[in-house]
Amino acid sequence: MQPMRKLSRREFMTMLAAAGGGGLLAACGPRPTPQPEAAIAMPTLAVEPTVALEVKVQEEATAAPEAAAEAATAVPTEVAEITQGEYGGLFRASVQSDLPSLDPASCGWIDWWLAYACIYSRLYDFDEKGELILGVAADFPSVSADGLTYLVPIKEGVKFHDGTELTAEDAKFSLDRHYSSVVTAITCGRGHLKPIVGVTEVQEINPEPELVDLKGTTVLDPYTLQIEVTRPYSVLPFVLAIHAGNIAPKKALVEAKDTFGTEVMIGSGPFKVAEWRPGEAVMLERFDDYYKAGLPYLDNLEILLNLDYQASLLRFESRELEYLLGPQPEDAKRLLEDPVFKHDVLFGEYPGWISYIDFAVNVPPFDDIRARQAVAFAVDKVALNAASGGANLPWDQLFTPRILQYDPDFKTAYPHDPDKARALVELVSPGGIKGVKMWPGGIDINLAQIIQEDLKNVGIELEIVEGDQGVVIDRIKSGEIQMVAWGWANDYPDAMNLMVDRFYCDPNDTTRYARKGECDAQLNDWFIQIAAMKVQDPGRTRLLRQAQDWLVNETAVVVPIRHIRILDLVAQYLKDVRLGGTMMPWLETAWIDTAEAKSLQDIRPVSG
Repeated sequence: MQPMRKLSRREFMTMLAAAGGGGLLAACGPRPTPQPEAAIAMPTLAVEPTVALEVKVQEEATAAPEAAAEAATAVPTEVAEITQGEYGGLFRASVQSDLPSLDPASCGWIDWWLAYACIYSRLYDFDEKGELILGVAADFPSVSADGLTYLVPIKEGVKFHDGTELTAEDAKFSLDRHYSSVVTAITCGRGHLKPIVGVTEVQEINPEPELVDLKGTTVLDPYTLQIEVTRPYSVLPFVLAIHAGNIAPKKALVEAKDTFGTEVMIGSGPFKVAEWRPGEAVMLERFDDYYKAGLPYLDNLEILLNLDYQASLLRFESRELEYLLGPQPEDAKRLLEDPVFKHDVLFGEYPGWISYIDFAVNVPPFDDIRARQAVAFAVDKVALNAASGGANLPWDQLFTPRILQYDPDFKTAYPHDPDKARALVELVSPGGIKGVKMWPGGIDINLAQIIQEDLKNVGIELEIVEGDQGVVIDRIKSGEIQMVAWGWANDYPDAMNLMVDRFYCDPNDTTRYARKGECDAQLNDWFIQIAAMKVQDPGRTRLLRQAQDWLVNETAVVVPIRHIRILDLVAQYLKDVRLGGTMMPWLETAWIDTAEAKSLQDIRPVSG
C-alpha cells in the first residue's frame, strides 16, 4: 500500500465524520428507509459525560465579569488517585495511514496522538472528565490584575528522555517554535497561541525565521515562565494543555532543526521512541524516569502502519491487537452479540465533535432568514443517524456533554416539520427555491443525498458539489456554494474553541469568507465580554449559551445535525485505558491483566 498524504487532524476528523464517525461507513445510493431498530445497542460510554459547572446558570444571571485577576484561571483539579496496575506487557494497535512526523508541534492524526499522549509532556493536562490538571507545571498560573500576564511555575527534576532536565527555557522555546520555518509537521498551535505578545510581528517576517524569540514568553528563572498576551485570554491554560503546549528540549531542537520529529524525537512523556520503520511500524518503550512516579505500566507500544481495516479487524479478533479505532456498525453489532467479544466494544466521546450546516448569508436565497429556517425544519436528523448505522446522535445544539457549557435543556426552534418548511419556501420563492449548491465536506455523499431529498420534498432544489476542500474553497468563500456541511471537534473542552474559530469575525480581516457578509456586531460584543471572564463564571456560561441560541435559533445561520461518537474495540484485558480525549487511547495508566489475557487466548473465538 502506498503511504497516504499528510492529513491535518481537522482533515482526518472531517474524513472520519464523513464516514459516519469512527469509521461508520454508509453505502451510496437511493435514500434508505430509516430502521431505528437496526441501530447499535449502545455500549456503555468509556467516559461518562460531565458538566463541569456546579452552579446551574439561570436565565436572569448577569454577565458582569469578576475581578480580572481571577479572569483567566481555569478550575484546577487534583490528579485522581491511581490504582496499582500490573507492570509489563505490549500494547498493539494499527492505523490505515502512514506516520509523517513525531514533531511536538504535530497536529495530524497518528502523529498527533503519539506525540501528545505518549512522547511529550505539557505544563497542564486534562483528566478523564476533561478537567484541567497539573502536568509539568508545579501549580496553576498566577494572573495579573489586567489578565494579560501569566506566571507559570515548573516542577524541578522533570527529565527528558535524553536525561537532561526540563526547564522554563525548554517550555519557552517549544511555544515559540510553532512560528519557526523548521516545523515541517502540520501544526494547529499557531492559531491557539496567536494572542501571545509578539506573534503578529513574527508572522509578518518573510521568509519565516528559523529561530523565534517571542516577546511575550520570558524565562524569569529556570523554573518560572512568564507569558504575556495582547488581550484577556481566559482559555490560555487549556491551550497549554493541548498539542500546542508539547515541550521538547531546546538544545536538541536547535541542533536537529527540521530533522526533529523524523530523525530526533526527545520528550518527557511516559514512552520514548525505540524504533521507527517507515511505512511499517513504530515501536515505543517505557520511560523509566517519567516524572509521574510508578507510571507507565506498559513496557512497549507497537503501532502498525498502513494496515487496512479488514486486516486490522482480523488481528483484533485473533487477539493480536489490543485496540482498533472505528469498527464499522455491522462489525460492532456482531461483536456485541458475541459472548467472547461483547465486552470489547466501547464508545469514546471526543469533546465537541459535531456535524452542522451553515449558509452564505450574504447571497440569495439564504440572505433571507426564512430560507435558512426552511432548511432547519426540513432536515430529518433521525434519518441521517439511522443511515450512518445509529452510532451517532441526532443533535440540535453546537455543544456536547464533554463541553463545559453544554446545556442539557437546550431546545431547537426548528424540530423536523416538512409542512412548516414548505410554507416558508413559498414565502421566499413561490413555486420553489432553485439553484442551491451544497458542499458535503463533513458528511459522506449518502447523507448528503438524504439532505438533498429532504429539501426536494419541501421545494428546495439542491445540487451536491463534490471535491476536496482545496478545490472548492474559493467557491465556498465567495458564496457561490451557498450551503456547507462541516465537521468540527474541539481541541479543548470549552465552547470558545468553536465560537472564536468559526464565528468570531474581525472586520479588519480582508481574508475572511465573503459568504459571511458583514460581521455580526452582537456576537462580537459577546465574545469580547467572554474573553475577559473567568472560565467557570456562570455569567460567561450564560453568554456562550446565549451566543449558541443566537446562532441556532434566533438567526438560524447554523443547523446542527449530529453528535459524532467514536466506536472503539478495546481488548477487555487492557485495564484503566482512557478513551475519547485524543481520538486514540490514553495509555499512561493502562496495564494488561496477563491472567485474563491468557484465559481469553484459551477461548476459541466464536466470531466471524
